[in-house]
Amino acid sequence: MPVIARGAASYSITLQGGTQTSASPLRDSFHTATPGVAPTLISEDACALPAHVGARARLQTFWPFEIVTGISGNAAGHASTDDFLIAGPPGVTTVSGAMRFHAEVRLERGGGLAGSDMHIAKALVHVTAATFAADGSCWSGNLNEGADGVLTGQSPPDLAASFSLAGTFPVGVPFAVSMNLEAEDQTYGDSAVSPGITATDGWTVGLALGDTEGPVMDLPDGYTVNAPSWGVIANHLAGVDAAQSRDLEFAPATPNPSAAATTFEFTLPHTGSVSLVVTDLQGRRVRRLAAGPMSAGPQREVWEGRDESGGRAAPGIYFGVLRFENRTITRRVVRIR
Repeated sequence: MPVIARGAASYSITLQGGTQTSASPLRDSFHTATPGVAPTLISEDACALPAHVGARARLQTFWPFEIVTGISGNAAGHASTDDFLIAGPPGVTTVSGAMRFHAEVRLERGGGLAGSDMHIAKALVHVTAATFAADGSCWSGNLNEGADGVLTGQSPPDLAASFSLAGTFPVGVPFAVSMNLEAEDQTYGDSAVSPGITATDGWTVGLALGDTEGPVMDLPDGYTVNAPSWGVIANHLAGVDAAQSRDLEFAPATPNPSAAATTFEFTLPHTGSVSLVVTDLQGRRVRRLAAGPMSAGPQREVWEGRDESGGRAAPGIYFGVLRFENRTITRRVVRIR
C-alpha cells in the first residue's frame, strides 16, 4: 500500500514583534512614525508563500533630541510543510541527497554613531529538511560587516547565495521542510551628530526553495521528490519547468480612460518576484504599486491616480509596467480630469 503524504502547510509572519499565523500564505506590511520621536520612521514587510519567504525592514531617523538612544525593527517570514516524499526503487528506505535553497538579500546603512555595533542592518536565514538544519546570517554595521553559516563568503551590500542541506533522507515516508528569513535593523544616535538609516531587503527575492535552474533536490538516478502543498512535482517547482508553466497574463487597465482609480489585473504562472509600476511618457516612475514575492494565480492592484508623494497625477498618458522574471509587459493608461 503506498504511503500517503500528510500535506499540511503552515505560514507565519512577524511585524513589530507581533506574529500572525495561518494555514494559508500570508503577506502584510507595517509603516509608522515612532510615537513621540517623529520624524523617526519604521517600515516593515513580511511574506510567507509556498516554497518562498521574505522580510524587509527600514529605519530612518533625524533624532529630534540630543539624548543618545536607539530604535529597532524586526520582520520575519516562516513557511513549513510536512508532505515532502521521495520515491525510489522498491524496498529502498533511505537515500543520500541534498535539498537546495537560494537566498538574496540587500543591506544598506548610513549615518549613525561611528563604530557602533547598534547601528546595523542584518538578515538571518534558517532552513530544515527532515532531521537536518542550517543557519546563516549577514550584517552591515558601523563596527563591522560580513556573513557566516550558509552565507559565508558573501559581502554586503548585495548578497546572493545558493546552498544545500545534505544528508540521508527517508524514502517512501513523508518528511517536513521549513524556511525562515528574518530582517533585523537597529539605528542608534542623537540629533547633533548622527541622523541615519539602516535597511535590510530580504523581500524582493528573499529565501526560496530550489535553485535558479529549478531542481529542488540533488538525488541519484531513479529517485524523485514531490510535495503537493508547495507545488513540487518531479523534483521541480511547478512553473519553473517550462513544460509545466502557464503564460504570464496582464489584462488591459480598467476603466480606461479614467478620472478616478485604475485597476490592473494579472495572472502569475508560479510564485515569484513581481514589480508593477506606473510611469509617465518619459519612462519616469510615478507610482510603485507592487514590489516583491507573490503567489501563483490571479492578482489585482489599484492605482488611485496619485504619485509617490500622494499628489494627484496630471491628466495625460501613463503606462503600467509589469515585470516578472525576465519578462516585461506594458499597458497604456489615460488619465482625464
